[in-house]
Amino acid sequence: MVDVTNLQKITLNSAVDKRPKDPYRKKSGHDLDEETEPEVQVTNDLTTIMDFPVEELTPKVYAALTNLVAEYNRQRDELEHTHDHALYLEERADKHEYLPVLSRRGLLRHLSRIMAHSERAGLTNGFVCLHVRNLGEIRRVHGRQVAEYTLVHAAQVLQNDLRDSDVLGSLGGEDFGVILTVTDAASVKEKAVELASALESRRVRWSVLSLDLEIWTGIHIFRSAPTPEEIIDAADRGLVNREGREGREGQTSIEFPGPTEINNVVSGEGADNEEIEMEAEDITSADVLLMSEIAALMPKDEGE
Repeated sequence: MVDVTNLQKITLNSAVDKRPKDPYRKKSGHDLDEETEPEVQVTNDLTTIMDFPVEELTPKVYAALTNLVAEYNRQRDELEHTHDHALYLEERADKHEYLPVLSRRGLLRHLSRIMAHSERAGLTNGFVCLHVRNLGEIRRVHGRQVAEYTLVHAAQVLQNDLRDSDVLGSLGGEDFGVILTVTDAASVKEKAVELASALESRRVRWSVLSLDLEIWTGIHIFRSAPTPEEIIDAADRGLVNREGREGREGQTSIEFPGPTEINNVVSGEGADNEEIEMEAEDITSADVLLMSEIAALMPKDEGE
């Protein structure tokens, strides 16, 4: 039997009509069906196939071996196409759709690798969350195109103010994330202020428009964490503006009245007429109706 397992010794390169590689799309079976199979072309100076002299092969064995070589090379080309296409898709998935930065997926991948390396080497890193506070207003007043250009402008400003070892990506919407590698807490705070100042000092110019940006920053120092998302959430919770006012954590919470307060508002107990009138200005008829229905469902005291 002929040993055809050692494919590296195949030397019949003239039997292959190689197609140009397509780096963007793997050819489907439908595309392959439409193409004609390349005919096996054998040169007159071919003396061996897989170390077997041609003159010792019967015509049928010779034809079978040449077809086998052609099929092997075709399969090899298809594998190269598949590999190139997978690399292309991975690269596209890690890049943002229109910003010159990484996508959220790409940023999380880098963050995972840096976390693993930092935990082994005992290095300290920092993560900065940058929130474009007034992007929603720009979108409402000037439109989507201006808002997207504002994000492109912000990404370019941030890229110019970062080291080559730092990683910039989009967290989606109005937020950017920056991974500062091999640093300390003081340097991360200083860099966050520097990035926010750079964005706010460089106005966005679109046609006749000249727009200012309002930036809030949040930082988190880490060596390791259970997940990359927890690092991002920790920085997001600490958002502050340049004056030091808290962002999302500092928003005023709404306290809902309890049963006693509802009864007092409905019945007027525990307040004089002036206080009732002041409260009534802030309460609509729908609110009064709702509170009355809630009070009616509450159990009454035994002495009443």
